[in-house]
Amino acid sequence: MKYRLIQLLKIVVPLIIGFGLICWIYRDMQWSVVSNILKTDVSYSWFIAVIIFSFLGHVFRALRWQMLLNTIKPNIPFLKTLNAVFINYGVNLLLPRMGEVSRCATMRKCESLSFPTLFGTLVGERFIDVITVGLLTIAAVFIQYDYFARNIDDFTHQADDFVGMFFSFQFYLALLLVAFSLFFIFRYLRNSRFGKKAMHLINNF
Repeated sequence: MKYRLIQLLKIVVPLIIGFGLICWIYRDMQWSVVSNILKTDVSYSWFIAVIIFSFLGHVFRALRWQMLLNTIKPNIPFLKTLNAVFINYGVNLLLPRMGEVSRCATMRKCESLSFPTLFGTLVGERFIDVITVGLLTIAAVFIQYDYFARNIDDFTHQADDFVGMFFSFQFYLALLLVAFSLFFIFRYLRNSRFGKKAMHLINNF
């Protein structure tokens, strides 16, 4: 009975919190204006196309992650990786960057894999993404070389401003303050009751 109650609460409580957050975020929304826009200004053919391609994007992410996980534990069901990916992006809507943690925690519970190993596969994914974006950027420069050549002065000016920021005293001072703050916060939380409980919840999620 207690186990069923806990499982029920794991479903009901997040739904209540999510519904409450949505109501709070859109509390000032003028729904009559939204209704008129949906009736007159929305092209539903594009709307449906966006939904389809967004769903396919999640499917391909799940397939890629399944390929990585199969090197650790063969024959992991695709639906489990797909559900974990959907949980990932759903949690990110509420708590940015926490979706990756929830994705690993979900797969850890389903397949009994270690959390650090699962998180390592996500790091591998991000590494692949960086390489892919870099190759696409190089390809775009070669394909649209004339455009970049015509606007090189603007790009150079913006790049100089961006690079100059990394050589300013304020940047390194802010970076040092953030590093020290994170160090002391992590050190405090790691030994605090809250930190120990948080790690216990993650490991037993």
